[in-house]
Amino acid sequence: MYKREQTRLTSLDAADTGAFVEKKIMQQIQRSHGKLIGVLPATDMQSNYLRDNPHAPRRPWFYSYINFDRILDEPHLIIQSCNDLVKHCDIYRTAFAQSSGSFFQAMFDSWESVIDIIADVDSIESAFNMLVQE
Repeated sequence: MYKREQTRLTSLDAADTGAFVEKKIMQQIQRSHGKLIGVLPATDMQSNYLRDNPHAPRRPWFYSYINFDRILDEPHLIIQSCNDLVKHCDIYRTAFAQSSGSFFQAMFDSWESVIDIIADVDSIESAFNMLVQE
C-alpha cells in the first residue's frame, strides 16, 4: 500500500489514494522500476498523445537524439551521461496508466536505462529515422 507521506498523491481525486494507486495504477505498470515517488494526473498534452496512439494514422511523437560523435571512443562516458539525465528528469522515470477514462503518470525514483550506441553510420539523421520507423 502506498501512503500519502511516501509519495506525491495530493492531486488525485480518490477517497483512498493509496488503494487507488495500488489497485488501479500499479496493476498496469511493470514492477521492475524503483520506488514509486508520485502519481499525478497526466497533462492534457500527455493524455491526447496517449489517447490517439492506438489509432491510425498515429499522431507523430516528438523524438530526439543526442549526437555523441566527438566522444564515441568513450562509450562509458556516453552511458554515464544518459544515466545522469534519467536521474535528473522525472519524465524519464515515468510510466503511464489509465483508469476510468483518465490517464495518470507514475514517477519512480530510479529506472533502468536501456542505451543502444549506434556507430559507423553514414548519416546520423538517416539512422535515427530508421529507428523511429522501427
